[in-house]
Amino acid sequence: MATIRDVAKVAGVSVSTVSLALNQKERVSSKTFRKIIEAAESTGYVANPIAKSLRKGRSPFVSLIVSDIRNYFSQMFLAEFEHRAFEKGYLLTLSDKSGLASDETAVIRQLIAQRVTGVMISPTQQTSALLPQLDQAGVPVVLFDHQIPGAGYDFVGLDNRLAVGILTRHLFGLGHRRIAYIGGEPGLWTTTERELGFRKAMETQGLAVDADTVVSGDYTRAGGYRASMKLLCASSPVSAIIAANNEMMIGTLQAAQELGFRCPDDLSVCCIDEAPWGDVLRPRVTHTAQPAREMAIHAATWLLERLEDPNAEIAPRSEAFAPIFVPGETTGPPAEQRK
Repeated sequence: MATIRDVAKVAGVSVSTVSLALNQKERVSSKTFRKIIEAAESTGYVANPIAKSLRKGRSPFVSLIVSDIRNYFSQMFLAEFEHRAFEKGYLLTLSDKSGLASDETAVIRQLIAQRVTGVMISPTQQTSALLPQLDQAGVPVVLFDHQIPGAGYDFVGLDNRLAVGILTRHLFGLGHRRIAYIGGEPGLWTTTERELGFRKAMETQGLAVDADTVVSGDYTRAGGYRASMKLLCASSPVSAIIAANNEMMIGTLQAAQELGFRCPDDLSVCCIDEAPWGDVLRPRVTHTAQPAREMAIHAATWLLERLEDPNAEIAPRSEAFAPIFVPGETTGPPAEQRK
């Protein structure tokens, strides 16, 4: 691999002149600069941006920390965020902590040790205790998806109450009255917000929320399956189910199929979040989609603003994006109304 000394030798200049040309080209003549560039191309020399940036006290890396990369929303967010960061000359590192506090602690400590430039994180309950470490290291942070109320950081997420409220009102409009809700992992901000959205929408429609119709599915397919089995095998089964994410919806569809329920003839189902299988699955699932691309652009813009001007005094900002209702074929009037 060619070195800066090789470039200097071919160009007939000193190593310091090559370094000056590559870092502050305005300080050398245009003739010398062209000579050095031609020498670099002929030798195959490629500057090491990582070493250069570390010498300046910062790395070229920004980090995205997600709770579960298998989640379709996380994948869409990752793709757009990486694109925006790369446009500004940053490289992206990805950490999938799977919601484990021990993993999150280790990841953040490693990022600080590697002098990461900025962090975008979907936080857990334990994240608030780790954020001061990033503050002390001077690392800008933007939160996405899950909020930490009062934490004082930029946050980009979904209007979760509205997302569930839309689905609840949709089912009510079709004639459903005994509607079940499968919530996410207890303790997470989105879990709380989405359940509150369901309860408020039911209350607004004058419907009671029975204790046996709100169950946890932990945001996983297996959890959605177990929760749906419990709901559909009860002595007083429900006519419709709302799942708080698409993973649990898959589990719900599996349980319904195994028990012989047809959607939407015998059971209506819907969820928050679109899925990669949504375009080919039949029947198509009714859902409220998160505008992941727009959310990622917004979050990336805020983080990059803080990176480009670390001394700027910018008050913490928060943006909750409105969900997009996508009607499908898994919801319809209750079975008794079809007779």
